[in-house]
Amino acid sequence: MLLVEGLHVYYGQIAALRDVSLRVDEGELVGVIGPNGAGKSTLLLAVAGGIRPTAGKITFNGHSVVGMAPDAIVKRGISLVPEGRRIFGTLTVAENLKVASSTRHGREEISRDVEHVLELFPILSTYLRKPAGELSGGEQQQLAIARALIAKPKLLLVDEPSLGLAPILVDRVFEVLEELHKQGMTILVVEQNAVRAHALTDRLYVLRTGRIELLDKDPRLIHAIESGELYFGRTDNGGPNP
Repeated sequence: MLLVEGLHVYYGQIAALRDVSLRVDEGELVGVIGPNGAGKSTLLLAVAGGIRPTAGKITFNGHSVVGMAPDAIVKRGISLVPEGRRIFGTLTVAENLKVASSTRHGREEISRDVEHVLELFPILSTYLRKPAGELSGGEQQQLAIARALIAKPKLLLVDEPSLGLAPILVDRVFEVLEELHKQGMTILVVEQNAVRAHALTDRLYVLRTGRIELLDKDPRLIHAIESGELYFGRTDNGGPNP
């Protein structure tokens, strides 16, 4: 469904991504892990159209999305849950969900989808008329995922879903991602919690210093996670092809 090939992204003279390649097949839940500054968020922004790559290819269902506007990419079927949630704090929860449906047609179908996300995140039902900025961090994260789902994506991109959340809320967010996966949704998730990501995903990529270094089929990955070498040591195998 998603194929990234030889992706390079520069911020001025600084290389954020260098020759990154990965794939996400339909129905998969694929993870990308790595330390801060590795380029994980840049990768998702490039796929979602928020950043234009310096070089490389990004194809979605066989069609290039490089250079497309973010709203056009949403209409193609890719939704991003950004790092830091970025909900509209002055709008109510209900208004946040309504804004997310602006790229769609069919009021009855949208209403059914709103009901579905409220079933996934029942806490949001009690806060529909409350400004989203007054929600807790965990509640805002649930709203951010719900908002992305309202766009009815074929591919859901999730950036650091556990960032800043209490453990019990982390559990809830990961449970929802697992449930969406079981329902057949294709998901690409970026996460710092390597142990949780490894348990959740079908396949896992490790991104460090802008390069893909390990895949989950590499037997060194578990050792690298358990020993801390993943974030602090060198495990470079020359950047395997996906």
